[in-house]
Amino acid sequence: MIKIVFLFLFLTSLSFTYSAEKTETLSVATYEVPPFVIKGKDGEVSGFSIDLLKKLAPYFEPSIDYKFKLYPDMESSLLAVSKGEVDLGIGATIISSKRERFLDFSHTFYRTRLGALVTNNSLYDNVVSVIGSSQILICVSLICLYLLICSHIIWIIERRKGLFHEDYFHGICHGLWWVISTMSTVGYGDLYPRKIVGKVFGTFVIISGIFIFSLSIATFTSLITVKEIRSNIQGISSLVDEPVAAIKNSIASYEVHRKRRV
Repeated sequence: MIKIVFLFLFLTSLSFTYSAEKTETLSVATYEVPPFVIKGKDGEVSGFSIDLLKKLAPYFEPSIDYKFKLYPDMESSLLAVSKGEVDLGIGATIISSKRERFLDFSHTFYRTRLGALVTNNSLYDNVVSVIGSSQILICVSLICLYLLICSHIIWIIERRKGLFHEDYFHGICHGLWWVISTMSTVGYGDLYPRKIVGKVFGTFVIISGIFIFSLSIATFTSLITVKEIRSNIQGISSLVDEPVAAIKNSIASYEVHRKRRV
């Protein structure tokens, strides 16, 4: 009798052990969307979403295993979940109020923003656009104003010494040539100030010319650099009344269709 009781208890414990060790397999719908879901060469899937799902498996009782089923896109994956063809779905899914009516979504762990793809202009296109920009026009205008003012000053100071022509037009042309050669620190020596006041002013032109050339080059270089990394599209307001396209099943596509309905 005692042996029978022990045998019964042993068989009962085996049945509980078997039921505890039994693993439930869930079918999971997904689609390739790197880096969340990546399809390997052997057909296996990996990625952020897959790793997250596998991390949750040890917390379930009985233990759970997953069988992944790849679909061509997000819509097909969501449709399979809604029809009950699979137990659940995972991936970079866009949650909308319409989809929440027939699907129960988990909390999002990744939030995206609206992005715009722009053409990659060549260096030539960027240089041409920068040359015609308002910043360069202002910079060139200030340099021209600086040249005119300095050429008039040196002509007024040195016009009676013989090197600078006493005639206004020719004298200003001589002054311009002297200012450009002086501020660029070239100094050909064909024109030079003879008066003390002229030499002092020449020193000012040399020093200020270095700063002007440096700032001009820095401005031009920075504008080209910014043009390389930025486009004319600076926000949603830049796309008003412009033809735009959106990637299918993306948040941008969803927003476009929602705005049309509104």
